Amino acid sequence: MSTSETQETVGAQCELIPSQVINLNVGGVCYTTTLATVTSHPESMLASMFSGRYAIGKDTKENYFIDRDGKLFRYILNFLRNTTLALPTDFNEHKQLLLEAEFYQIQPLIHEINSYIEEEEVVFVEVQEQKTIFSPKNGRNHSSESRCGFSGDLDYLPNDIKQNHYENRKRSNMRLKYSSQLKQNGWQYMGSFATEMSVASSNTTSVTDKWCLPIKKTLHPVPTDCDMNQ
Repeated sequence: MSTSETQETVGAQCELIPSQVINLNVGGVCYTTTLATVTSHPESMLASMFSGRYAIGKDTKENYFIDRDGKLFRYILNFLRNTTLALPTDFNEHKQLLLEAEFYQIQPLIHEINSYIEEEEVVFVEVQEQKTIFSPKNGRNHSSESRCGFSGDLDYLPNDIKQNHYENRKRSNMRLKYSSQLKQNGWQYMGSFATEMSVASSNTTSVTDKWCLPIKKTLHPVPTDCDMNQ
């Protein structure tokens, strides 16, 4: 089917009936909504697209196609449905969402996203786990030692980590346990890197995980006196 055959005016298809159910393909993600929802802000680009005055392309399944971020469109659509912006606590794509809102020219949504951005900041921590394997000595087998420590904005760490870190710092595989605890408390994993160092009597491998946490600027952490790197 040619491009000209797949493009037709929305008005001809829907006859501008507000209750008309329409199917959208936004960047490969499909949504079902109504004409009334997508045109609920008459001044927006989205309302103009579905006003009946313009031709909109369709995919092979006859869904109206919009070449934008399909994952983020769920927040756009829910705003149109509910007239308020609701984001998950671990959401970290505010600037990308702002670009989408600006494309669709939905001014109240743009204002709400900017409010989120102005009210939030991001804190960071690194979790480093070292494992040292010592060479055999005097006929003995290999021996090993593990150590786990933190650096960064430590005051924002969950209390259970701060309170129990000192006695746990030399236990093996604590990095994986801390990863689970951080994730449960809204921290977002950013990536890892590893280093290795060998000397005559030992080999040390270090793995460092980077984490971030979006917080309200008005949030003040409870200070801690514990040294997370002891």
